[in-house]
Amino acid sequence: MKDLTITSLFFASFCFTLLILGTFILRFRLLQQRRILANKYLKKLSKHDLPYFYSSTEIITESYRKFCHLSPQKETILQRAAMKSLAKNASLIRLMVQKNPQNLTLLLLDAEICLLLNKRSDFLHIIDQIILPKLCPLTLKAKYLHLSARAELYQTDMLSASTHASQALKIYQKKGYTYEEAECYLTLAQIYRISGVFDIAFTMLKEAKKIYKELQGKTFDGEFIRSF
Repeated sequence: MKDLTITSLFFASFCFTLLILGTFILRFRLLQQRRILANKYLKKLSKHDLPYFYSSTEIITESYRKFCHLSPQKETILQRAAMKSLAKNASLIRLMVQKNPQNLTLLLLDAEICLLLNKRSDFLHIIDQIILPKLCPLTLKAKYLHLSARAELYQTDMLSASTHASQALKIYQKKGYTYEEAECYLTLAQIYRISGVFDIAFTMLKEAKKIYKELQGKTFDGEFIRSF
């Protein structure tokens, strides 16, 4: 009986060690995939003056997809089409939204494109119509909060804009989405500058600049995205 107990404990310990080792290898491979994608994206973007940009969300999503050999989702395909030409593909994305009015990812993409194309009334209308589901992925929630802050900035509701931008920033910091952090800092800098709080606005601008400067590098040798 004693020998059986020792054998069981040894087997459990061996399985646990294999699990830890497997998790470590999986994490290392995913981080390696992310660095490869980050390098690839930045080399592409460095050759073009694109209004749609490097995204930590895109790199993380794509690294999981490639690692698991999954086909890209329609939202990902549309986002890449938008990256190539916003004006050309905006109508296609709007059509897809009309066919899938409850698709939060497409709605947020449509809103973001309207913002980038300076279609302010369309942007404000889309944001006003979005209702977040109770079980909403944190990444989509953070994007909605950030876009809401931009909408409230246009409407000069600085208190709500500051609150929502700060909430989005906290989520992105927790997730380790570096590019999106910089975007939130830049939005907060605009909010505080317009509100006349110039010292905080300058601090936010410095934080954004620090991240943007880091993103200008063509390669990443270390763990660029800080967490899963």
